[in-house]
Amino acid sequence: MSFHVRRKDREITDPNELRQVLKTTKYVTVALCMDNEPYLVALSHGYDETKNCVYFHCAPEGKKLVYLKANNRVWGRLCWISASLTSATTFTPRSTSQAQYI
Repeated sequence: MSFHVRRKDREITDPNELRQVLKTTKYVTVALCMDNEPYLVALSHGYDETKNCVYFHCAPEGKKLVYLKANNRVWGRLCWISASLTSATTFTPRSTSQAQYI
């Protein structure tokens, strides 16, 4: 199943603009799922522009890691304030990604 962006005039497709969002946003909501049980958590993150990779800090054990080890497909949502906007805007990736515990 494929979904589209309803407001094409609001869609961000430029890779440089997407990287800027990843560099400047402070929090990401990450959605995880295990045994058909969803778990969403808001996290601070770091973005490595060279590797095009998002990092999250967490303890070496806990609920996030249990869910990630059971199912490494994740989805994330960013919320940031743009200089050209007066309110918070959300960015949702077009697909899920695979997480890896380092």
